[in-house]
Amino acid sequence: MAPILLQSPFQLTVRDPIGSPPAQRERYLLPIPMMKIEAHIEHGTLARLLNELAPVRIHMTPPEEGTRWLELEKPSLVQAVPGRGLRVHAAGRFRFDLWRLPVRFGIRRVGMILEPVVVEREGSPRLAFAIELEEGDLIGVPAFVERPLVRKLNAVLQPRNTKLVWGFADTLTQTFDMPHRLEPLDALSLATTQGAVFVDREAIHLSVELRPELHRTALADPASASEGDAAAPASAETLDPRLLLAAAR
Repeated sequence: MAPILLQSPFQLTVRDPIGSPPAQRERYLLPIPMMKIEAHIEHGTLARLLNELAPVRIHMTPPEEGTRWLELEKPSLVQAVPGRGLRVHAAGRFRFDLWRLPVRFGIRRVGMILEPVVVEREGSPRLAFAIELEEGDLIGVPAFVERPLVRKLNAVLQPRNTKLVWGFADTLTQTFDMPHRLEPLDALSLATTQGAVFVDREAIHLSVELRPELHRTALADPASASEGDAAAPASAETLDPRLLLAAAR
């Protein structure tokens, strides 16, 4: 399971007057406007998921969604590429229309880079996976035709076409109602502001910044509460006579 770290929206600051002993150092929390969530997905976890994912058919965007697709078998190689993503080797097939004629060819082996990137779409940050073909061994296709086909495949395998996109801002932006006992607090909201992703030899690291906000309502005056909502004040007529006698002793 990928570890998730939640950083506090406060930073610890130490005030250290010159010449003061350690016992006299003052520690306090300085508020900062953001909180951060970090998720670390190890490459071994991703390799297992890629094996479970295959075989998979990646459809392109409309209007060619049903006529243009890339199909991949289980990978023969999954390798970390620090600074970029994962290198994957697999066999498969590709289907597209060439001058309105359906063309299918087999892929003996294709090498590709699966690269995570954070992109802005409709003003919201999203985690996307771009696919870049490094090399291909296409069955029955000569080399001088294969190279332009690889370039064409790279053009159609961008995140906007493959839809390998996770809108983490939509997932993490939430509003939570506060308990009625905490008057006049109304809700706590978490708004996703931005995200970043990087890859090293061990894992893919996703960092998301959230802005927490507390929402308040007007504080009601207890004296202005309606008689139906407020409890009637206790009087001598409503108290148990035995309690009155006990209080008088």
